[in-house]
Amino acid sequence: MKARPLRIGLVGLGMIGQIHARAYRQLQVRKDSGLPEFEFALYVRPAHRVNPALIEELGSPPVRVAHERLWAEELDVLDICTPNASHALYTEQACRMGAHVYCEKPLARDLEEARRMVEVTARAGVRTHVAFVFRYLPAIRQLIQAVSSGAVGRPLHFRMAMLHGGYLNPERPLTWRLQKSKSGGGALADLGIHLIDILRASLGEVAWVQGETRTHIVERPLAPGSSERQAVDVDDWALCTLGLQQGAVGTIEVSRVAAGREQASMIEIYGERGSLAVDFAKPGEAVLYQTQTGRWMPAEEASNPSLHVGPQLFREATTFMEALVAAHVSSIEDFLRLVKEGPASSMDFAWAMKNQAVLEAAYQSPVEVGRRIHL
Repeated sequence: MKARPLRIGLVGLGMIGQIHARAYRQLQVRKDSGLPEFEFALYVRPAHRVNPALIEELGSPPVRVAHERLWAEELDVLDICTPNASHALYTEQACRMGAHVYCEKPLARDLEEARRMVEVTARAGVRTHVAFVFRYLPAIRQLIQAVSSGAVGRPLHFRMAMLHGGYLNPERPLTWRLQKSKSGGGALADLGIHLIDILRASLGEVAWVQGETRTHIVERPLAPGSSERQAVDVDDWALCTLGLQQGAVGTIEVSRVAAGREQASMIEIYGERGSLAVDFAKPGEAVLYQTQTGRWMPAEEASNPSLHVGPQLFREATTFMEALVAAHVSSIEDFLRLVKEGPASSMDFAWAMKNQAVLEAAYQSPVEVGRRIHL
């Protein structure tokens, strides 16, 4: 007997939620025989107005606005695209349904919530995956493969940065991303968590963190044009020094107030026999320098056995945003394959909880006047 299609629900229809929704639609239209069949039912929070044109673009899936309707559904997968404060709640509800969980990053507001999410999903026996989508970029695949193959020898030090300018305008209104109670953190939680993930995937576990944060714009209007303002209690900028268990030391810098920057992000790894570099403006190619040859060259195209999709979606991407959308599609496709075929995700909740532990240590260090926090 033919298995029934997976029933997939998505909660949250903000910017990222719309990217996820379009990714499911793209996978439906593609009709890849290697993917499980699925039906896409869309769910939005009551505060969101449903855009009829968007729903039509998505193939006119059923829409459920009220939370009560969501809990009454029988879903196989729940995709969580809501503010970080509600990730744990939706995860617990998904587990009551027996649904596998795909969740946006970071996993939670703090390490305690992340641990609870790991425990509840383990008890329910459901599969999990967190959207650390930069791991799917060809350049990051190449970087991880080159390090693991010994192309640069023993890593000595590293430098990572993700600099954006979108929050530099002090009149940009307050949102959940600027409130610690809803987000858990600012630039470091929003952007730095990606770099923490790549760092651990490429160079191994973190032994200690020493961090510094700044909130440069300390208040914002509650709404566009409003004279009423509220304090911002998350970081605009952060700089962390991290020591790894295998000995390398390096930095992660993030900013959401870097003037003129939309995607000024980079990774550099320096080893005994060479170096690796990734410019996120060129997401298709990492470059490798080896002392033996004395020149820089493109890193080799790499497959990654921990990812269950290839880099083919990126071949037509000509801009970073196109590559980012392809990364979201790849991540969702990967998870659907994992749900069908069975192996655990390399970005499951247990992995994400360790990323959260590094993030929490990075935030604890400034509270303790820059003390080095050991994990």
